[in-house]
Amino acid sequence: MKTGKFVFLALTLFVGVQVFAQDKATVYFIRSTGVGQTLASYRMFIDDALVCKLKNKQFSVHEVEPGFRAIAVQSDIKYPPTKIEMKAGETYYVSIVLKSDGFGFSASCVEITENAAKIEMQGTSRREKCL
Repeated sequence: MKTGKFVFLALTLFVGVQVFAQDKATVYFIRSTGVGQTLASYRMFIDDALVCKLKNKQFSVHEVEPGFRAIAVQSDIKYPPTKIEMKAGETYYVSIVLKSDGFGFSASCVEITENAAKIEMQGTSRREKCL
């Protein structure tokens, strides 16, 4: 009988931890921007809060509360945010995209698929301590 209670308690704790772990969404920021602006650090924002500074060929991973989130990138100037609805337990991949505007480069955040992220993350390293 004691074994049955132990198994029940262990299973309850395991399920509880799994449910608790899924109450947030996961977002990956990926910077593999090629030749333009490779030396500049880009600052990544979630809802106007600075969460990471990424150099070229780096990515970071963040846990966020579910809901609509404004994701933005800043180099010299802060670019308009991209809004993404994030759901608990799901993973989102955001790539920093550079465009040449004739006078320099502008950056934006674009949500990409997991398969595209795997390709883009090749040759990058994870940034553990973002700030």
